[in-house]
Amino acid sequence: MGERLGANFLVRTLLPRVAVVSPFLDRRHGAERAVVECVSRLFPFFEFHLYSQRVEDLDLSHVVWRRVPALRAPHLMAYVWWFVANQLMRRFDRWFRRVRFDVVFSPGINCLDADVVSVHVVFREFASRMRAELRLSGHPPAAWARLIHRRFYYALISGLEGRVYSRKRLRAAAPSGKVRDEIQR
Repeated sequence: MGERLGANFLVRTLLPRVAVVSPFLDRRHGAERAVVECVSRLFPFFEFHLYSQRVEDLDLSHVVWRRVPALRAPHLMAYVWWFVANQLMRRFDRWFRRVRFDVVFSPGINCLDADVVSVHVVFREFASRMRAELRLSGHPPAAWARLIHRRFYYALISGLEGRVYSRKRLRAAAPSGKVRDEIQR
């Protein structure tokens, strides 16, 4: 049975339990807006547990929000922290709070154990298109640290994509045929 947090009390539910894993949710960004809209419309039919650092534009009285602490650092380090921290929080909930999920959903590469992933961009393809812009030559030395940081970030995400997208039981949702074909490649 699930626990739904409402106005300072717990209510037991028999609804399917869904973990949503996203660093932030709001209505200002495309993939995150789609998640907010889905959770807003589907909360009567599912018990949603949000693992996120920041949630805006969503009525939290209908969901369980497990705030993942954010790390104020360059994007690469903040992402690695996020990736590890959300996994640890979900394991903690499973082991000590006995919370089991019917589905783990991620808009993008946010965890290795997602059952469903919505893919808004395939970073391996994006990085290959950006290869010329990521070269150090042609850029002033003051920009090199940012370019190197970005190259490491794209390499990390591309590697994780290969691991996540190749899982046989994964269900991936793509907004277009082009993204679908990139995932298959």
